[in-house]
Amino acid sequence: MRRLELHLEHRFKDRVLRSHRLRPEDKARTMGSANTADFHLTGEQVSGFHAAIEFRQDHWMISDTCSGSGTWISKEAIVEYPINEPITVRIAQ
Repeated sequence: MRRLELHLEHRFKDRVLRSHRLRPEDKARTMGSANTADFHLTGEQVSGFHAAIEFRQDHWMISDTCSGSGTWISKEAIVEYPINEPITVRIAQ
């Protein structure tokens, strides 16, 4: 059976600042510099609500929420991206 939990690590300069474990039944989560974002990120180029992550049907999806500086996977800016394997996401590269 496929594992559907998602493990997120917030890293800065190769140091883990926080980690989170999400389950499919959890609500969509936001990431950004706003105090009300579910995952608070700091940085001059991080938008208030920079990206969102949610479970859709049978997979996780990360979406850029019209941020000014982008959400990046493998040096490519994304709008939406299905998470099917371990990946590194860069916020405001």
